[in-house]
Amino acid sequence: SYASFVASHERIERDPAAVATSLHTLLAATRPLAYAEVRRLRTVQPHPKGVGGVAPTTQHGDEEGIALHDQDYLIARYERAAAGESESAAHEARHYLELSECMRGLTLVLEKAFGLVLAPVVAREGEIWHRSVRKMMLYEAEGRGAGSPLGVLYLDLFPRALKTTNAALYTLRAGLTPRASSRSPRSAPSPTETHRPHASHALDADEEAALPAAALVCSLPQPRGAGCDDRTGRALLSPAQLRTLFHEVGHALHSLLARTEFQHFSGTRVPFELVEVPSTLLERFAEAPAVLCQWARHADSGVPMPRELARQLAHDRRGFEALRTQSTAMWALFDLQLHGEAAPTSPADTAAALHRLSQLTAVPLAPGTCPHGMFSHLGSYGSAYYSYLWARSVTLRLWYDCFEAEPLDGHAGRRWRAQVLRHGGAREPKELLRKMLASDSSARGSSRTNGLRFSEQTDVDKALLQLVDL
Repeated sequence: SYASFVASHERIERDPAAVATSLHTLLAATRPLAYAEVRRLRTVQPHPKGVGGVAPTTQHGDEEGIALHDQDYLIARYERAAAGESESAAHEARHYLELSECMRGLTLVLEKAFGLVLAPVVAREGEIWHRSVRKMMLYEAEGRGAGSPLGVLYLDLFPRALKTTNAALYTLRAGLTPRASSRSPRSAPSPTETHRPHASHALDADEEAALPAAALVCSLPQPRGAGCDDRTGRALLSPAQLRTLFHEVGHALHSLLARTEFQHFSGTRVPFELVEVPSTLLERFAEAPAVLCQWARHADSGVPMPRELARQLAHDRRGFEALRTQSTAMWALFDLQLHGEAAPTSPADTAAALHRLSQLTAVPLAPGTCPHGMFSHLGSYGSAYYSYLWARSVTLRLWYDCFEAEPLDGHAGRRWRAQVLRHGGAREPKELLRKMLASDSSARGSSRTNGLRFSEQTDVDKALLQLVDL
């Protein structure tokens, strides 16, 4: 089958059947948790048969369930009801997440956690494609190489006509080892000098061409422009937009810090399963209260974000994670089935296969619906949609084992750069990850049980951690 063919030489997990078994185990482990979340959503369901007027029936005979097409609507309705007359935590947090403040927080995380400086530099004439795009240079922040340029990042952050609305990281130039590159960039001025908005070019054009380059594209609120606050004109980000920014910068670090002999193994050119690990890991820094409260300041008063608000954001983020995990697992299993040996051969059989899988979840599909018709990942991922759950599982282990106790102390971040990001896809990913986890356990001693702080994990976390064998 196609799934077996690509798994044999393009995937970390070489056995699609074993992946499917792990996904079924995850569905079973999260089903009781998802049913508890469904019961909460029923309290705000406006129609006894759901928004679409059709009550799905699960394999457990649950005639009072909700349908998958109602799920996101009901979650939003529940969160509004829970907030009552007061602002939701997410809405209140926006006042602490002005774009300039978020960029300050991002640079703090990069410097303290990873030993990097991201600073603006002046673009050359004709280099950028729109006046709102900012050119940034990534520098080594410390040690013998302090001030050395590592890569170029173009920030295209704001919406405009004809621009994609999707957030993405585009690799423009791969990072190669010195022997694979005919040019080697010289050292630049110290990073503190490059913080000046109008700093002169640190490198000439030929030297800069030896560095990797990437473009980070998304659609964030623009000061006094699209999406800004109606009253003040400020660019206030939502917590979700903050996570998106950090997520894409996680991809950028992978792209800019890798140094490989061949460009096809550089940066994010890795097996599907590993692609989302660096980005999902950096997201954790955008929502960890210990990190958020260090930099987030109220746009009017300048006071730090209250620890309780940061904790509430983290809590709300996980409010319905069992349902969302089940939905992702269902699509991952469907993806494997479509590309497997027993793939359905007609539209009717395809729809029936998805509906059977949905019966294994707490929120099945309503009769007659065909959501797979607009689920483009089934084509673009081709038997690898499970990689999102794989990345979440690995990220949880990395966070709890390596970063959570002291996220900004820099030790784990420097190891992450040297032991994983630097190698791109040129080495066996599981071996890189095992080395990272093993070195952290040795460095921290025996303060953890198997390197994990289980008391701080949710039940969904514990189920996800069983998905990947490291």
